[in-house]
Amino acid sequence: MFLHTSEDVLYIYGGYSKQKEGSKHEGRIHEDMWMLPLKPCLSGGKSSNLDFSKLAWQKIARKGDYPSPRCGVATGIYKNKVLVFGGVCDHEGKVLVKIETEFNLFYLKVPDIHWCRRFMMNFLLLIWSAEDGTNWD
Repeated sequence: MFLHTSEDVLYIYGGYSKQKEGSKHEGRIHEDMWMLPLKPCLSGGKSSNLDFSKLAWQKIARKGDYPSPRCGVATGIYKNKVLVFGGVCDHEGKVLVKIETEFNLFYLKVPDIHWCRRFMMNFLLLIWSAEDGTNWD
């Protein structure tokens, strides 16, 4: 999550959540991005005049060379670009956990909302488990 202070817009990219599927909860890595324009709320100029009912999240379309699903990213703003660096994406199975660590930099050009990739390098770690789900040491 990061705030573009010159535009008064809050951005959120990716993340992790648990979702119930049948009788168990499965982890899910997200790849969507949302923005929350704050100007409608700030139009009064004073903190006592804030009108939060005017705030509305907007989903950003994935155009261009956008990041893969991930959580734990580092974010920032540089000029008219929203920077997204790194993150991880775990895939759990019965006998294998696949952990992808991302060492890449993407940026979203604002205001035309178009993704670009600056550089890319990934690290993959595989962890095998016993059939009963315990780790091998």
